Amino acid sequence: MGVRDEPYAVRGKVTGTFTGGIDSGVFCGALLLGVIGERAGFTALFICAGIMVLSGFYLFRFKPGR
Repeated sequence: MGVRDEPYAVRGKVTGTFTGGIDSGVFCGALLLGVIGERAGFTALFICAGIMVLSGFYLFRFKPGR
């Protein structure tokens, strides 16, 4: 879906950038939530994860240019 409107010549770069962003987010999120879970417990971990998910929904819904 993200590469649909891109020229054929740059679709590989766009796909690589998107995949790299997803992989980086998974890596950093696991580290961050692991530290939060270890120091503050599972309740704080799930509250932080829920806040991150809801903020993602909010940004997706109300992003500029929509």
